[in-house]
Amino acid sequence: MPLFFKGDRDYVHGPDLYTAALLSARGKLGPAAWIDRITLSAMVRSECEIVAQSVEGASASISIRNGAQVDRWSIVATDFPIEIRYQYDEEGMVGTARIEGSRIELPTRSRATAAEEVVALTKRLHQQLRPRPRSKWIVVGFRLDQPLEIRSPGPFAVELVRCLGDALTISRIYAQGRVIGEVTFSCISPGGPAR
Repeated sequence: MPLFFKGDRDYVHGPDLYTAALLSARGKLGPAAWIDRITLSAMVRSECEIVAQSVEGASASISIRNGAQVDRWSIVATDFPIEIRYQYDEEGMVGTARIEGSRIELPTRSRATAAEEVVALTKRLHQQLRPRPRSKWIVVGFRLDQPLEIRSPGPFAVELVRCLGDALTISRIYAQGRVIGEVTFSCISPGGPAR
């Protein structure tokens, strides 16, 4: 699975793992397959394989729905290095976002994938409401009630609803005013755990 680094990151961005897993699931199971849960357990710093089974110690676990069928897949790191990097303007993507209380909303869709946009909004919200100067807020999971398509229509909004200690949060994801799921973020120190 060819992956890449964005901007100055030394790990693969969570939305890119989500998108790669979604494309892989649809390639193997058909266009009706969708991810209802993905949990990232390690920062990915090498190429990966998506395997159609649950693997102990995987970099991510995935729950894929296809009609009534639910499959458990994994993203497993390999020894192959990532060799591609490209510019990524995350701040520009959410530059017009508005924060009111514990909610952030982007009035119109950007050209980013839906997962990128949701993560960028959540990150901006956390930087505003829960600043951590020497740490970094990263996405560690999605739990979805409906498919989050690569180009899902928006606009999107994110609302911080639960803080689990100082380093873990759960936020609701809204698309076109309706709740479609949750995104989980964690606060880590620079150079966090890798696999």
